[in-house]
Amino acid sequence: MRRCIIFHYHLFKNAGTSVDKILQESFGDRWAEKEFDKSKKTPISKQVESWIKDTPDLSAYSSHTALMPLPEIPNTEVIPIIFIRHPLLRLYSAYSFERNQISENFGSKSAKKLDFAGYLEVRLSRPNDASARNFQARRLSCFFPESYGGLHKRACHSLAKLPRIGLVENFHKSMMRYEKLARQNELKLETFNVRENVSNHSAMNHKQRVDYIEDMLPLTLIEKFKTENK
Repeated sequence: MRRCIIFHYHLFKNAGTSVDKILQESFGDRWAEKEFDKSKKTPISKQVESWIKDTPDLSAYSSHTALMPLPEIPNTEVIPIIFIRHPLLRLYSAYSFERNQISENFGSKSAKKLDFAGYLEVRLSRPNDASARNFQARRLSCFFPESYGGLHKRACHSLAKLPRIGLVENFHKSMMRYEKLARQNELKLETFNVRENVSNHSAMNHKQRVDYIEDMLPLTLIEKFKTENK
């Protein structure tokens, strides 16, 4: 018997809480979320496959730490939901979140004591800090092994392989397209207007938000950020 599921790859600060709210309302106890341990010998993509196989009663899944490629399970169709957004808007959202987060991790401590320019500068000063360097491209690139090519090539080919890609800046329209795809596969995804973890600048349009954030930064830092996220 053929099975169809939704798997939400929840990228940090990319409207994932809103997606999860829609999935939870649509599927109730047939939706679940889980995080994965990258220190295990088993690749995360295989851990994801095992989770899906072990939970035949579920129709929708979410995870911050799940990595592509998409699960390959006999007689199972996987509809991936993944949202991307302007990288500066994503990082400012992360900064705002970490300023209010009850945590002693590096990001939270930095956000509490620094303005956004300082936070961005310290993030970029750490060579292995991927949160401010092509974060979304890195997550997308996991679809293909490194032997396939560079980061840009793998990320772009991943976009071509995905049936849909969501844009945070056009959230509702993106979710409507996911709803249509789900219903074509007999999954009753019910999209509705949702505002979970929305910033105080939500009334601004896309350009106004970018301009607002760039006004906080020196030009040299803006150019450095663009170079690190090109």
